[in-house]
Amino acid sequence: MDKPKTYTAHELANCFPMMTDAELEEMAKSIKEGGQREAIELYEGKIIDGRNRCRACRIAGVEPIVYDATDDLKDVDLAKWVMDKNGIRRHLTVSERSIAAVKMSRTEYVRFITKQEQVRSGEGVPYPPDLGGDVQERHSAPQERGDTLDEIAEKQRVSRRSIAYASKVLNEGTEELVKAVESEGLSLTRASEIADLPKEEQPAKLKEAKKPRSPKVKNGQPASAKKAAIFKECSLLFTKLLAASRRIGIDDDKFGHHFDAIITELNRLGGRK
Repeated sequence: MDKPKTYTAHELANCFPMMTDAELEEMAKSIKEGGQREAIELYEGKIIDGRNRCRACRIAGVEPIVYDATDDLKDVDLAKWVMDKNGIRRHLTVSERSIAAVKMSRTEYVRFITKQEQVRSGEGVPYPPDLGGDVQERHSAPQERGDTLDEIAEKQRVSRRSIAYASKVLNEGTEELVKAVESEGLSLTRASEIADLPKEEQPAKLKEAKKPRSPKVKNGQPASAKKAAIFKECSLLFTKLLAASRRIGIDDDKFGHHFDAIITELNRLGGRK
């Protein structure tokens, strides 16, 4: 029996983390038992949506169902389309979305200047180091390049600070550090602190950061129970704030963006204690 056909993933699709091995095995089992329910979409011969489905089909030994969406997407902002697809289907954390946003900004920038024949073969382009004038100037030129860094941050509903942390981790962190943020739950705040260290010292610090912490008990109440109570209170507060913002005419997307920025800042301040 011939092996299922494989396809190369598009650069923009690769800005998002793959599923874990366990999740892929579960998807492969589902495909083997019930078939592939959604086609893998291709753009110019590469997978623009469906990398995990393609990998799962290969695990299951099933020939993948593909659809060439090149004509459908020729007049579409491809970066936004990929973001929408991933944002709707997957529950990514703020840290994961921030890393993806910076990766996508870099990918779009490279694609643009490559089209303009301004990049020689093999030359690298650094990740935007911050959100200052140089970045804005670099990323605000021709529209065919795609979104500016700020526009991607807005689309992903993450704060500027999160984007700055993600840029730092991608610029100065090891591959293992980036992977820990993308798929192992390490916070961007902690990762950016580790990225401050020389690369040879980062693995030891990362290993220390991954160590499970012993459950804390305060006033006879487990920390997990206390956190659950706090989460409930925060949920009620969020609902009240959202209702109030609607009464005074604030758009939900704008409210969500600013609320996310507040949470990120609180997490940063909390990490300092």
